[in-house]
Amino acid sequence: EPKGDVGSDHRRRMPESTPARATGRPQGWRTPNVWASGSSFEDNPVKQLLVPESTFEKVIGSEAGLRVENSYGSWPASEPGSGNGDFHAVLPLGTKMGDRLSRGQWTGPTPLRSSADVLATYVGALKFTEESEHSAGLRRPQLGAVHAVLGYWTTRRSQPATVVMPTGTGKTETMLALLVAAQPERLLVLVPSDALRDQIADKFQTLGILQEKGIVSRRAERPVVGQVRHGFTSVTAAMAFADSCN
Repeated sequence: EPKGDVGSDHRRRMPESTPARATGRPQGWRTPNVWASGSSFEDNPVKQLLVPESTFEKVIGSEAGLRVENSYGSWPASEPGSGNGDFHAVLPLGTKMGDRLSRGQWTGPTPLRSSADVLATYVGALKFTEESEHSAGLRRPQLGAVHAVLGYWTTRRSQPATVVMPTGTGKTETMLALLVAAQPERLLVLVPSDALRDQIADKFQTLGILQEKGIVSRRAERPVVGQVRHGFTSVTAAMAFADSCN
């Protein structure tokens, strides 16, 4: 997690990133992960990834309002000293619309988003298409599972249902697709080990590969993810933890 000076208003200025090297990935400003100011409830952490590690190739927008954009989102940008105080990208002096990017940094407040605000960005954000040779999409077992679960949930039955999928077809991405498609008030994932808990949490924090591949819209924010690492000793802490999470 990038470190910076954090004040009482949760303002954070990130270290300046360097240009992406010639490694086959897009050239431009390579940003590190940028996290919201996290919370913890009896040592059970709650985190949200605001900007995933990725590359911004060029500046978009207009002279009146610059922006940086990639498959993970679109954010306001400005030259040094000209931002409005919100979370935004600071670009080199003299940067104009259409310029290729080589460096930048993030500044501004980074509070956790409310779970309801995150869910609002998921409406219509999932592309219900099957992958093909020419376009990205869900695999056939994933697409079938998403439709099956959504159909089952419309019956409002109280009995749990089991989804069985072939090995290696992307069960975690299927869960993520369901989170975006159904926008449940809360999603609870139970796993048999600490290692798997951490692995699944990492996937949820980035929405897996769904945004990278364009299966989930860039306007969808990453969910607020909590990990239960210890038992809660109070109902108040447990409820506060749950209320903070997607």
